[in-house]
Amino acid sequence: MNQEFKTNDFDLLRIFTATEVLLAHSSNDLKIPFPLRLKLLSHFPGVTIFFVISGFLTSASWERNSKHKNYFRNIFLRIHPAFWFCVILCVFAIYFVSKIDFYDWRVLEWFIRQCLGILYTPGSLNDFGLGSYNGSLWTIFIELQFYILLPVFFYIISHFITSEFQKIIWLVACLVFCYFSPNCYLCTIIGQIFWISIISMAYTFSIIANKNLKGNDVSYRVYIYHGLILGVLVQLKFTGSYYSIVTVVVAAYVIALLLWRPIEKPAIQKKEQALKEACLIAKGCISNLILQN
Repeated sequence: MNQEFKTNDFDLLRIFTATEVLLAHSSNDLKIPFPLRLKLLSHFPGVTIFFVISGFLTSASWERNSKHKNYFRNIFLRIHPAFWFCVILCVFAIYFVSKIDFYDWRVLEWFIRQCLGILYTPGSLNDFGLGSYNGSLWTIFIELQFYILLPVFFYIISHFITSEFQKIIWLVACLVFCYFSPNCYLCTIIGQIFWISIISMAYTFSIIANKNLKGNDVSYRVYIYHGLILGVLVQLKFTGSYYSIVTVVVAAYVIALLLWRPIEKPAIQKKEQALKEACLIAKGCISNLILQN
C-alpha cells in the first residue's frame, strides 16, 4: 500500500467526531445546555462526518482487495468483535442497574438478532434509561448496509458509468438531489463541500495523529459505549449537572482504552495481516508477469 495513503489524520478526526457526538447526546439526554462557545460544535455533526470518513476508507478498502472475501473479512473484524462485546456489556449493565428481568427466551432471540446486526429495542427494555438499551448503536446497522451496497455501486459505476462525461452527470445529479432535499438549500450545498474537505484535512496535517496516537484508534469504542453510559446515568437519575457530562466523557474513554488491547487490537491485527498477505500475493503476480514478458 502507498505509504502516503496510510499517513493520514483520520484517527484524530474520528476522535473529534466521536467526542462531538458524545457531547451533543450528553447535553440533550442529560438536560444540560451547552455553553455558548461549545454550540459551534453543533454545526459539525459527528455522525455525518463518521459516514463520510467511513465511505472514503471503505471504498479504498474495496479497491485494494481484489478478493472480495478479504473486503468482507476486514469489515467483519473492524465492526463485530467490539460491537458484540458492547451488546454483552449492555445486558450486564442493564441487569445490575435496573429491575428488568432477562430470564426470558425472548431475550435470547433478541440477543442473537443484535449480534446479527438486526438492531431494535424490545418492549421489555423500554423502561430502561432513555427507552433504548443503547441509543448510539443504530448507526452500526446503517453502516453495514453501506458496506453491502458499496460493491453494487462500484459495479454499476465501472460497467455503466465509464466516460468522464457520464461521471460528471452522475455528480451533478447527486448535487441536484441534495439541493432539492427537505433542508436549507444553501446549507446543503455548503455541507457537501465541507464533507469533501474532510478528506483533504486528513492528509493536510497527517503527522499529528501518527506521532501522538500511533495507530491507537479509540473513537469507535467511545462512540458505541457512550450510549450505554448515558442510559445508565439516566436510569440512576444522575442528570442535570455538568459533572454528569464529565462522567460520560471519562467513563467512555476509560472503557475504550481498557478494551483496546483485549478486544479490538487483535481483530485489527488480523485484518492488517490479511491485507499484507493480499499485497504480497499481488506483488508476486506482478513480478511473474514481468519475468514472463
